[in-house]
Amino acid sequence: FAECDARALNYLINHVKLGLLFYKIKDHRNFASQHRTELIQLLAVDRLPVLTIMSRVIVLHAMQLMKLRANPRAEYWVRNIIQSTHQDDLSELKTLTDAKGDYFCMKKLLFDDIKSQTIRHDILNHIRREAAVQQAHIQMATKKAKKRLQHSSWRKILSDVDDTLSCSGGSYPAGIDKRYGKKVVYPGVLAFYRELDLGTQGPEEWPDSRVGNLVFLSARPHVYKDVSEKINFAKFEKLRM
Repeated sequence: FAECDARALNYLINHVKLGLLFYKIKDHRNFASQHRTELIQLLAVDRLPVLTIMSRVIVLHAMQLMKLRANPRAEYWVRNIIQSTHQDDLSELKTLTDAKGDYFCMKKLLFDDIKSQTIRHDILNHIRREAAVQQAHIQMATKKAKKRLQHSSWRKILSDVDDTLSCSGGSYPAGIDKRYGKKVVYPGVLAFYRELDLGTQGPEEWPDSRVGNLVFLSARPHVYKDVSEKINFAKFEKLRM
């Protein structure tokens, strides 16, 4: 990781089980070398400038899998990664963090995993500042904003699941609609989501590399890990194919 070039480093991060690697490499109390700390410090600080947005997301995810409390410096590493990412790149990082198909989302990272109010405050302030810069580009109709709008409308779409994405079949308490069978996806709803995300100035076809800005809301309580969410995650993954 330390000696490879930027391309090789990003390839390694994207093709190894980084969370498992963080777990297996230990900081040994009886030895001077702190192997896990040195590795994460290398990725989250020393070589961070050469990491792609996807690689940064993977490093954040690996630290969430490891649990931030496993290392006293973990929250500082998270803050450094996020504060070193700006404007459209930061929007992409947040979107990719929420699009991994598990419950390790940006909300969990900021409001559950991070315990320091100071660090959380620093990160939220950074997000606000970068959003203000993006909004300024849009209001001034800069070249950067026009180029961005050619790819997407840059909006976050919030949707319910029952009686919105798929029919509840009138099954209480999920919903009341009996027009279709239970769990039947409404005709045209996926195309509707896609058009909302692409916007009027976006491309006709969905780019393979693009990550959608669709967020599903659920009233189901979070129980343990992703026990209550994994069924929906599997459904969303199937619909995406």
